[in-house]
Amino acid sequence: MAPTPGILYVTMQPKSSLPIPQFHDWYNNEHGPGRLRLSFCQNGFRYRANDILAHSPASETRPEWMAIYDIEDMDWLTKDVYTKLRLPPVQSQRERDTMKQIKVDRRFYDFVEEVRGEGFKRMEDMENCAEGNVMVAVFLSLHPGDDKEKELARWYKEEHIPLLMKVPGWRRTRRFVTSNLEPEREKEFLALHEYAPVNGLGGPEFVAATSTKWNDEIYRSVVGEKRRRTYDLYYTFGPAPRDLSSLSTPETVAAESPDGLTKTIPASAVLTGYPAIESFVTTPDRVNIPYRLEGSSDPNAPVIVLVNSILVNIGIWDSFVPHLLKTTNYKYRILRYNTRGRTSVPTENKRPITVDVLASDIITLLNALRVPTATAVGVSLGGATALNAALKYPTRITAFVACDTNSVAPPGNPKAWGERIEVCETEGAKASSGEPIVGNQLAELTVRRWFTKESYASSAILPEIERVKNMVKENSLQGFKESVQALYQYDFRELMRGYQGKGAFVVGAGDGVLPKTMKEMAETLGTGVELKVVDGAGHLPMVERPEVVAEFVEVVTNQFVEIGIVAKGGEQGSESTLAFLEGMQVDVQPLFSNLDIGNPRSIRGKADRVFGAPLPFSECCSRCLEDIDSRDGAWKTFCALKLSVRRKLVHLDDGDTLTNHKKIREKIHKKSRRNMGEWGHFEAVMALGSDATDSALSSAFFTNRSKECAA
Repeated sequence: MAPTPGILYVTMQPKSSLPIPQFHDWYNNEHGPGRLRLSFCQNGFRYRANDILAHSPASETRPEWMAIYDIEDMDWLTKDVYTKLRLPPVQSQRERDTMKQIKVDRRFYDFVEEVRGEGFKRMEDMENCAEGNVMVAVFLSLHPGDDKEKELARWYKEEHIPLLMKVPGWRRTRRFVTSNLEPEREKEFLALHEYAPVNGLGGPEFVAATSTKWNDEIYRSVVGEKRRRTYDLYYTFGPAPRDLSSLSTPETVAAESPDGLTKTIPASAVLTGYPAIESFVTTPDRVNIPYRLEGSSDPNAPVIVLVNSILVNIGIWDSFVPHLLKTTNYKYRILRYNTRGRTSVPTENKRPITVDVLASDIITLLNALRVPTATAVGVSLGGATALNAALKYPTRITAFVACDTNSVAPPGNPKAWGERIEVCETEGAKASSGEPIVGNQLAELTVRRWFTKESYASSAILPEIERVKNMVKENSLQGFKESVQALYQYDFRELMRGYQGKGAFVVGAGDGVLPKTMKEMAETLGTGVELKVVDGAGHLPMVERPEVVAEFVEVVTNQFVEIGIVAKGGEQGSESTLAFLEGMQVDVQPLFSNLDIGNPRSIRGKADRVFGAPLPFSECCSRCLEDIDSRDGAWKTFCALKLSVRRKLVHLDDGDTLTNHKKIREKIHKKSRRNMGEWGHFEAVMALGSDATDSALSSAFFTNRSKECAA
C-alpha cells in the first residue's frame, strides 16, 4: 500500500504552575529530539503565536505554542516504535509530570497538496539555520455535501493560492485534511501558508487575495466554520538536545532519561556555573556517538569541537575545558564526544574506520545539533581528524587547531599498533560485563609514552596520568582494533598545500620527533601557519599544560574571527573583512588603514600605535554619538562600539557598560531601521560573539530588531 504522508500538529499551553524555562527544557531537550530520532519523522519545528494581544491573551483555547512534524507515512504513528514514546518505561517521569501541567491538543492530518514559490526554503536544511519563518494556519470545517470539498479544492487551485503567490514574502502553501487515523474527529481542512519574516501580510496583495467574489462565496456557502492563527518560527528540532539557554536559569532542574543516555545539567546545579547536556547522536551507519555540549547559553554562540585521541574518552579534556571557557570569557559552546572505537562497533556495521569516516562523524554531530560552522581542536588521531575535517569540509569546519599529529601515516604504524594489540590479547583483560578490554599492560606502556618524566615527578599531574591510564585500560578491545585502522593509511599533504582556511598547530616539546615534524606541517599548510611548542608537555599537552593550550587556542581563535567571515553569504578572507570594517568609519576606522592583511596580529599592533593606550569607554561613546546623526549608520556605530570593547581599544570604568548608556541605546534603536542587506551585515558582525559587557543590550536589542524586521 502506498504511504500516506502527513503531519503531526500539536498545540500546547503551559499552566501557571509550570515555569517557562522548565517547559522549554523539556520540549527542546527531551520531547522533540526523541521524535526526530525516528526515521519516519522528517523534521520538527516549534512555533510561537504572534497573534497573542493584550485584549486576547494566550489561553487553553488560544494556546501560545505550536509544534509540527512532517511524517513520511502516517501509519507509523500507530506502531509501537512511536506509541511507546508516550508510555512507561520509555516515557520519563519528568515528561509525565510536565504533561500534567500543559493543555495539549494533538492532531493528525493527511497531506492533500503543496505549492511552492521561488522563495521557498526548507527550514530544516543547515544552510537555513538562521532563517525565520511565518506560518499562517487556517482551519476550515465545511457545510454538508460532497460537492463542498470539490469546490473548496477548485477555489484553492484556481484562485486563492495563485493570488497568495503574489503576496511579498510568500513561500509555500500546503493543504491537509483530518487523518483517517482519527475517524472519530469531525473532518477538517487545514491550510498552512508560509511567509518570509518580512512579508506582505495585510498589504494590498493580501487584501486582494482575500476579498474576491469567489472568496466571499466560498465562506458563505462552502465553509461552515473558520479558525485562523499566525505564528513565528521559534525553534527547529534536531535529533540531539542542544538547548543550553533554558538550562541557564535557576528554574530548571537536572534531568536524566530512563535509559541514562541523556542528561541535562542546569548551570545552577554545578560549581562551574555553566550548563551542560550529555546525550548521543546516531550516525547514518547506526553507530551511537555520545557527546557533551557545555559553555555559553547563547544559542548562537560559536562552537569549538574537541576531538579525542585514540583509547580515551571525553574526560581527556576535563582540565582543559574550564581553562578555555574562562580564558574566552565563556563566549563559546564546547562540544566534545567519544570517537568511534571507544566502545565496540555494532556487529552489523561493516564500515572500516578511516580518517574520512571520523571527519564525517564531526559533520554528523554538527548537523544533529544544528551547528552551521565550528572550529575543531583535536589531539593525536583527533588532531588528524580535525585537520582532515577542515580540509574536506571547509564550509563547515572554518578553522582548526591540530595537536601532536602527523600529516601522513608513518609507514611503521601497522606493525607498531599491531604489536600493541598483541599485548592486549595476551593479557586478556575483561570488563565486569565480560567484554574484552585493552587492559592494564598496554595502558601503562601508553601513558609512559604520552607523558613526560617531569609530569611523573609532579604531584599535581600524577592524578591526571592515573585518570588517563584508566581510560586507556577500560577501552573496548574490539573498538581499539577497529579504530586503530584509521592510523594505518592517510596522507593530507597534497590537500594541505592548497588549503586557504584558518588553522594552527600545537605540539608538546617532549613528544619525540613530532616538534620537528609539525614544524614542517605548519610551514606547508597553505602559505604557512603558526606552531605552538608547549614546554613541559608530551603527547597530550592539554592534559599536562591545559592553561597554556587554552590561552593559545583563545589567541588563535580571536585571530580567526578578526580575519575571517564577515560578509553574509560566506564571503571569506581578510580583504572582505577589512573592506566592510573600513566602511564603518566610526571610532575604529583608523585601525584599518594601511594594514598588513597577511599578518593576523596587525590589527592589534595598529591599535597600539594609533591610540597608545585604551580609550575610556565614555570617550568612545561620545565620539560615536557625534557621528550617529550625521552618518547613515546607527548600526555601524553599535558595531564599532562592540568591536572596540572586544579588541580592548576602550576600557570600562566602574559601572560603565553598554546597557547603562541609554542615550546611545535609544539613538541606535530609533535610527536602526535598515534594509535586509544591511541587516545581513549587522548579523554577521554580531556573530563575532557577545561580551559580558553588552550581552544584555545585544539580546534585547536584537530581539526587538528582529521583530521590527518581521513587521
